[in-house]
Amino acid sequence: MLFVSARRVQVAVGFAAVFIVLLCVGQFTMLSLRSIEVYTHLNRSYTYEDGDIPEQLDIPPLPLARMYMEDTVHYQVDGPGADEEWDSLFPRGHRGYVVLGPDHRLFGISVFHQLHCLNNIRFAIAARVHNGTPPSSHVTHCLQYLRQMVLCRAETTLEPVDDTVVPETVRSSGVGHTCRDWKTLYDSLD
Repeated sequence: MLFVSARRVQVAVGFAAVFIVLLCVGQFTMLSLRSIEVYTHLNRSYTYEDGDIPEQLDIPPLPLARMYMEDTVHYQVDGPGADEEWDSLFPRGHRGYVVLGPDHRLFGISVFHQLHCLNNIRFAIAARVHNGTPPSSHVTHCLQYLRQMVLCRAETTLEPVDDTVVPETVRSSGVGHTCRDWKTLYDSLD
């Protein structure tokens, strides 16, 4: 039978507790340093010459928001009120462009470029329906841009497929997505 004194158990427990505390402090410190590094990178100064420009708009991080996709009668391709609804997606006054740096360089914000491209595709579809006009090179660019942005985001949310109909149909209605809260973005641009 192995006999261990109470004092040795206390010392061992003490060392284990100190080790766990140091491990937690180390992890917290590493996470804090990583946050500082990211924050510093985002808040560094830029010359706005050549490629010395920020990658992101310098605003507080956009919080995540749960969003449920639903079919809607709004944002139609054509018809009464369609243009006004699509226009309402853009910030008033600057339509998603910002001026930055000492030389007042103009930048577009990606989300508004994406919305612009969708709106442009909407116009092309409406024109084609009305007079058979093929899409312009601008429309083709927008389609490619949106394709690339969808691939860039690579969202992995699962959406159920209704295999009781032919062809099978993905049912996105009612599926939750973790999104960035765009209201915070709009508020920061006002």
